[in-house]
Amino acid sequence: MATLEDVERRLQDVETRLRRQRRLTAGLAALAVVGLLAALRPPEPEVLRARRLEIVDGTERVVGAFGLGVGYGARTGDDGAFRGWYLVDPDTEVAAVTMVGEAGASEQEGEAQAGEKIPFAMTSLSAGSGFAQIVASRDDVTVEFLYDDRGGVSLHAGHDRATVWIDAPSTDGSDGEGVDGLRLEHAPGKPSIQGWDDEGRLTIDLE
Repeated sequence: MATLEDVERRLQDVETRLRRQRRLTAGLAALAVVGLLAALRPPEPEVLRARRLEIVDGTERVVGAFGLGVGYGARTGDDGAFRGWYLVDPDTEVAAVTMVGEAGASEQEGEAQAGEKIPFAMTSLSAGSGFAQIVASRDDVTVEFLYDDRGGVSLHAGHDRATVWIDAPSTDGSDGEGVDGLRLEHAPGKPSIQGWDDEGRLTIDLE
């Protein structure tokens, strides 16, 4: 006949086995949940494919874009001819634009034939009346700093010449419409300095 001590010992053994079983069951359940979550989690994409990404503000206005056909204002190329990015404040028209692509050559563009597509890269910044831009193409590089479309500096370097243009608003009382200019140009064998006022009078010509 079992004594009281035997009964208590057997109860303690049962409780110990139950505790061990509960711990084992909880561990297996946790592993199963982790495995299930890992299986349901979508794989990390290595490549995000899109023709263009656009950023909109609270009123659904596009304030930024990156990809094909990106530009701003007249420079937009929805056919995908241009690639780049832009950011703009639609309320103030402050904008930053960078593009690469091909542009048609004019008859004056050096050895390029009219209509020929010339690869280029361009970055421009504009805020109010101030504008800065750099354009690099196959044949030349141009940097412009302008204010109010009348005053500014332009630097151009190409395979056949280098030019610096300096323009400033006229002060002769012509209602601010005139522009005085100075051009320094160096072509092979022909360095020159020219200046003119808003009526086109040549004021400097040194060759």
